[in-house]
Amino acid sequence: LMSYSPAFSNPPVDEVAIGFGFHAPSEITVLDVAGLRDNFRALGFTQMQLHQPFPGRTSRVLQNINFQIKMVPGFPRFWFIHESNEYIVQIQQDKFVVNWRKSDNPDNKYIGFNQIQRKFWELVSIFQEWYSQHSKNSMNIKELELTYYNSIPLSDMTA
Repeated sequence: LMSYSPAFSNPPVDEVAIGFGFHAPSEITVLDVAGLRDNFRALGFTQMQLHQPFPGRTSRVLQNINFQIKMVPGFPRFWFIHESNEYIVQIQQDKFVVNWRKSDNPDNKYIGFNQIQRKFWELVSIFQEWYSQHSKNSMNIKELELTYYNSIPLSDMTA
């Protein structure tokens, strides 16, 4: 493996998401996940919001044609938002994601993957401990995700 990671003075990175999907345990309820609020609040994640869950791989295709069948109300996606608005922890029935996002403050620049990754593992450890207390089974990870969101001004594009 490479021991050198490139460093850029001002990359156009606005947001980084690191996460994983896992097989959803049937015994964990919406109220159990809402109970995680205190765990994250102690680390400065003072806001909680509810959102539509990320679609699974098969429903992403259906979503592209605006067709989705739902038999029961969905398990929501919880957002735990850090007071600095720099980090968001997203949890749903089968997915855990940590986002770092650049704020509107002009001094706030991309902090680098290593620092984001350290924060991710810190937050994963809290989630794994909580998960082991609420599920009879060990977490069975089925996919990993790393997403960069970049903003590139049109003026920087060449024809």
